[in-house]
Amino acid sequence: MKFRRVKPNDIWDILEISNDFIVRKFSINRRNITREEHKKWFGNIDKTLFFVIEVENKVVGQVRFSRKGGNIFEVSISIHPKYRSKGLGKLILLKGLKQLFLRYPKARILARVFINNQASINLFKKFNFRSIGFDKGMYIFLYRRN
Repeated sequence: MKFRRVKPNDIWDILEISNDFIVRKFSINRRNITREEHKKWFGNIDKTLFFVIEVENKVVGQVRFSRKGGNIFEVSISIHPKYRSKGLGKLILLKGLKQLFLRYPKARILARVFINNQASINLFKKFNFRSIGFDKGMYIFLYRRN
């Protein structure tokens, strides 16, 4: 298992994970993403805070921190269906947070989670993300280092 920064050739593994039924179910945009849409998105995003977990040369999980302004970042995590419930969400979030805080020691991280996404709610609570609100069927969690 290898944790690393995303590479250009990860594009289609990321799309496969992103179009998984469960990932789409818990995403703001619930429709499948086309190859063309994904290619355009992947080419335009900041990849400096975009990390993957790779198993046997295949990306099986991703964590991305999108800067929202100042020291505020929003986190996004998804895991390949064959690798869920194996602790990869916890591992990738832990390693991702370490990388984020190396670059931005005062970062604050937002996570928006649908109320029926119990796995993500549990994950963020384990990491001491605090619920700070509720909007459009989603809890809004905030994490800041002490």
